Amino acid sequence: PTAAIAVETLSGGRVEFATDLVAFVSRRPLNLERYEVRARQTPETLEDQWALAQWCREQHLVEQHELHCQQVLNLAPDHEAAHRALGHVWKDGAWVDWDLYMTERGYVKHRSRWVTQQEFELLAKTAAELEREQEWYPKIRLWLNWITGNNASRVDQGFQAFRTVQDGDAAPAIQRLMGQHANRDVRLLAVQVLAQSASPKAAGALAEIILNDADAEIRRLALQGIPQDFYAHAQPFFIQKLKSPNNAQVNRAAFALQRVGNEEAITPLINALVTTHRYSVQTRVGAANAYSFGADGSFGGQTSGLPAQVEMGLRTGQYPNGVIVLPPNDPALQRGPTKVVTVQRHEQNPEVLTALRKLTSEDYQFDERTWHLWWSAQKHQGDFSKS
Repeated sequence: PTAAIAVETLSGGRVEFATDLVAFVSRRPLNLERYEVRARQTPETLEDQWALAQWCREQHLVEQHELHCQQVLNLAPDHEAAHRALGHVWKDGAWVDWDLYMTERGYVKHRSRWVTQQEFELLAKTAAELEREQEWYPKIRLWLNWITGNNASRVDQGFQAFRTVQDGDAAPAIQRLMGQHANRDVRLLAVQVLAQSASPKAAGALAEIILNDADAEIRRLALQGIPQDFYAHAQPFFIQKLKSPNNAQVNRAAFALQRVGNEEAITPLINALVTTHRYSVQTRVGAANAYSFGADGSFGGQTSGLPAQVEMGLRTGQYPNGVIVLPPNDPALQRGPTKVVTVQRHEQNPEVLTALRKLTSEDYQFDERTWHLWWSAQKHQGDFSKS
């Protein structure tokens, strides 16, 4: 006889399935099973979704509580209790996620307080370490001036000097002075110098380039430049950026995790399969409809019809918040008050799905629930290994 797997239902019934029909088995707490039943039976109405959110809170189901609070907001965007339950605050005339609000403005959370990126780096380093890093700035700046100048002998000297750099303390100066340079050849040289340094700081600097450079080839070379010994150092940086408000960065981080990631990246990747991004745009009150284009150059599933230079800028991440194209002859543009409109878009992230396929050898498309169920079963059984 064919082997079978028996399942006891919440109502006390017993169902058996042939093992060849079962993709995986997930053992979960009883309150999660009760939640699944409630969620399937709960109508998509404001009152019912809010009641389910409250029940999830009482059952200490944090993720599910947040999910249904968000569903309440989808139905009633001004629902104050749901906003407060999600940690939102009223700021500048709108409800905002405070962590997202500060992150979008370049702040970093350090010991429960928000600081600038520069302050964070200073707090994380000892005085001696910071001094060693600062010593490299004048050297890198001098050599950079040589290689971008017109004196041939100085150009040679500059390249020879860069070929000798193997100190990880030079990485911050190289990344800031060269990794963000307008000249593509300078950015390529920065990748080469950082790769030869083979240090945790160099890996971090290469990760910055991977996330922020508009040139796909430079990003690819930077990823190849991170030695395998430092994958573990780079991975947390990419995992963090899966939550970026910039959709281009989400996909670039996932692209990097295809190479440097391990099982620690799986849950964050599942959570990033579909991400929500908000775009704030200013428009004239009473103006005719404007057309908004996302950071991937698309609009409503259609090609944008934008000038080639603008569309290329969108696709390479130069306009991370998208662009707004207004009708050129609209008289409302010439007069009247303005208003700020926030547009929210849900993005399916193809690089995230590719990373999950590579790390797990599974494919549940963009079905986050099935991915979570499968991963829960793998962790419980302890039999996951990277293929």
